[in-house]
Amino acid sequence: PRVAARSALGDPALHALHSGGALLSVDARAALVRSVLAAPELLAASEAPLQPPRWLCNVATSAACAAAFPHTFAAVREWHSQRERLATWELEATVRRVQRILSAELPAGSFRIESRVKSVSSLFEKVWLRGKPANDLLALRIILADAPREAYAISPTDRPHRRCLEAREMLTRVWEETSFRDYIERPKPNGYASLHSLLRLGSGASLE
Repeated sequence: PRVAARSALGDPALHALHSGGALLSVDARAALVRSVLAAPELLAASEAPLQPPRWLCNVATSAACAAAFPHTFAAVREWHSQRERLATWELEATVRRVQRILSAELPAGSFRIESRVKSVSSLFEKVWLRGKPANDLLALRIILADAPREAYAISPTDRPHRRCLEAREMLTRVWEETSFRDYIERPKPNGYASLHSLLRLGSGASLE
């Protein structure tokens, strides 16, 4: 599946909310949705004893988006539903290939892969509230485990940053990299540290 930018949703859908006679302004509703979307992360960071299940968070955020922007959220949900099945299939195939690529050069048990197809509410927040292209419908995360230096033939040192860069290089030998950000060398203000690479798959879809 090719990942579309905001304009692909169509201007009629994006502007339909203005005919709904909403009591709150667009900015106020956007602020409300952002607060709801941020709630699960805030709860997790607080280490509260009772954490809501992820499925419940997804239901709550979708409900908030649909209530605040019914017409626009419906358009985003339709866009997502038309691509979700094919996106899931492509992501699963890509994860299997990444597993083979890394297993050929990294020790067994030294990494794990997590993947996801972006949810409707997250897609809505990024595309409509922040006005950014939906180039991360497909995403996977590679987590490298600590290991003794002698276990790694690919690197003369065991510096985590270097090993992350080497893992990235394994993938860019297979797929074209269209964007790259190094948040390990320059962490975000909140302390987040990771490599972000945007790859173009053979189908033309983007993979973060």
